[in-house]
Amino acid sequence: MSLIILSSHQGYNAEEAHNIESANSFTNYFSNTFVIEPDSEVALISVNCSRETGQGNGEEAYVRLNGFGLFQTYNGATSQQSKIIGAFLRDTTNGGHSGPIFTQISAPIYLALRNPEEIHLNQLSVDLVDADEILVQDLDLDSPTRVVLHVRKRQK
Repeated sequence: MSLIILSSHQGYNAEEAHNIESANSFTNYFSNTFVIEPDSEVALISVNCSRETGQGNGEEAYVRLNGFGLFQTYNGATSQQSKIIGAFLRDTTNGGHSGPIFTQISAPIYLALRNPEEIHLNQLSVDLVDADEILVQDLDLDSPTRVVLHVRKRQK
């Protein structure tokens, strides 16, 4: 799996990442520290993965960022604080119960990171979860999987 972070001030080279993989979550270790400016926001841009099996199309999965400081969202399904930054349908591009999934977010929603100081990242952990924040089991993360985020200075 790979995580690509887009920034208007700094680029991220996916070739430099060393990825630790597990069945439904991953941690990217960056060879260089990625610096996020104070008072920034983040949005999910796209998810590209593959579905092994499933009960049918139309089910949602969610992208959760772990260990990101003050950043929080609210999960209405569990009525608890969360770190979910976006959702995508587990619909395959071929319309079947298995196959490739590609979701491009046409109108990304930016969420404030609430970071009063710079954040220096040398790793970032991402989970693909269901509405109850349980790791999804039907995605084949051994196939090429990519999550793209955009980080920018907060627009006021």
